[in-house]
Amino acid sequence: MPRLLVISWNARTLRYLHTDADRQGRLRVVDAGQEELTADGEISAVLVTGVQQLVGRLKADKSKLLILMNRGSVDSATFSVPPAGDFELPALVQNMAVRDIPGATDQTPIDFIAYPTRPDGTRNVSAMALVAEDLVLVRQLMAQSGCKSHRVLVSTHPLRTFVPELLRIEQKNSGHTDAATLIISRGDDVAEVLLCADELPLLSRTIRLAADVPQLEINRYLRSETQRTLISAGGQMAQPAKIAHVVIVGNEAQTAGLDDVLSDHFQVVAAVVRPNSLLVDAASSEPASMLVNSGNFAPLLAAAFEDASSVTPAIDFANPRRPPVQTSSIKKIIAAVAAVSLLVGGGFYYVWSQFNEIDEENARLVMRLNELNEIVKDTQSRRSLVSSVAAWEKNRISWPDELLDLTERIPSLPNLTVQQLTISSAGPGTAVATFRGVGASPEIIAQMENKLRDKYHEIRIPGVREQQEGNKVVSTFQATLTIRKRSPSQYAPPTPSADAKGKK
Repeated sequence: MPRLLVISWNARTLRYLHTDADRQGRLRVVDAGQEELTADGEISAVLVTGVQQLVGRLKADKSKLLILMNRGSVDSATFSVPPAGDFELPALVQNMAVRDIPGATDQTPIDFIAYPTRPDGTRNVSAMALVAEDLVLVRQLMAQSGCKSHRVLVSTHPLRTFVPELLRIEQKNSGHTDAATLIISRGDDVAEVLLCADELPLLSRTIRLAADVPQLEINRYLRSETQRTLISAGGQMAQPAKIAHVVIVGNEAQTAGLDDVLSDHFQVVAAVVRPNSLLVDAASSEPASMLVNSGNFAPLLAAAFEDASSVTPAIDFANPRRPPVQTSSIKKIIAAVAAVSLLVGGGFYYVWSQFNEIDEENARLVMRLNELNEIVKDTQSRRSLVSSVAAWEKNRISWPDELLDLTERIPSLPNLTVQQLTISSAGPGTAVATFRGVGASPEIIAQMENKLRDKYHEIRIPGVREQQEGNKVVSTFQATLTIRKRSPSQYAPPTPSADAKGKK
């Protein structure tokens, strides 16, 4: 699956998360961070430029871009729709939402959340649309970011991912149709609040937080603002809700004491979840893992996790639910006939073209074969000469090196005298040297024999005969030496003479 680039922003900061996922949907952080938006020019132009530079720096042009919109950038309307099938619902909601959402037109991308059907077939629907100014900005981001695939989500909705599995099972088995879970993601500058039931968002809000305020006051402020939101929107929710569970998301510093405050207020046990629990290695101490463990990145992580797990987002303004395209039966029949005709005609043309290509290839190969036969005839004598020269070169013995090697191995005067040397070829890469001589003693002849015998030489001396020359006895011999080919580099370098050593 492609990597995911998730972004969100406020008036001062652009936050981003670049991830990929394993087969179970658990995330690996490739890069993450937050960049200050300069005050030069309009915020929309600065943001578009910042995202373009971010995509270029991360080389994320092939990644899917997930744009998280602040809840304050979304207009919504909740209304009841008459009995309708799922294929009829998009068109019905579009017509009704245009009347109830301020500034919405037939061209405005409208997505919606459909709640369970009542016994009479009616159901409640929460329709949402981006405000006009933010819709223009989002379209610029999708067109100029450089990414080919996009989602535009409400930042609060993916927080439902952080509800522990045990709480979901407990809520389903409780038998209470109005049981709901309150999720609060505590960041440094904002807190995201989501109320959901059966993983369907019922109510959400973004609460801005003041800087440099003690943690105790922040916790009290979040408790009172959450309660005020629930009271003011209680009559407008799509279905009744009673808070059965509370989930708090953030790092240790951000959630300190908040679970106790909310547990006392709602009379339930609040569960604390760390944002990096969605990562493959949640305990990693790498800078990126430590950074995204902040509640500032909780919505980004949750959105990436939902997409990696193939969970359909609650709201996606880039891909809103649309009515299916209706086609008449006559058009379907015509299309089927055309498809069959095209398939048959295409198959016949394909087979004919294949045979035609085979015939053309055979003709070309016959011409090429004739050309090669002519070349073989014309070059026969040259190839024979080249083969003969190559065989001769391969089996040739380097006689200057060989003779020099022999003279260094055979003892010199007055110890031994070679009187006659005859060399003849004995086959490919082999020669036989026959020589006789006189040695001062049998030991000198044996010494010569040992020096000459190696893997390239094989010597045979049938016998040694002693005879009287003047007043001394000498030994005569006759030897047969078999010589095998070797390369010039395999000969030992010549030994310096005694005169040369004396000069040095």
